Amino acid sequence: MPSTAYTPCFNPTDIETALQACEIKKLSEIVSTEPAPNMLMPCPTIQEYFHNVVPHIQKFLLARFDDVHQELQQMNTKEMLRDATFYQVLGRV
Repeated sequence: MPSTAYTPCFNPTDIETALQACEIKKLSEIVSTEPAPNMLMPCPTIQEYFHNVVPHIQKFLLARFDDVHQELQQMNTKEMLRDATFYQVLGRV
């Protein structure tokens, strides 16, 4: 089966040039961030969702995209997802 690795259909340099020509700033240049730990709380709903859906995604990748599955295994994705903690952002306090 041929590899179905993702190949971008655009040149990132072309996009950068177009953004500069139109004087469009990057979001990171115009938005400020500040820590707001009091607005975060664990999200068990998302945690459970990932726990339920990841095995199905793994089976699909193994069946259809073995090369991607192997690459994710080499990156220890399974352990990273197992150890991940999911949070939700609360409205303004």
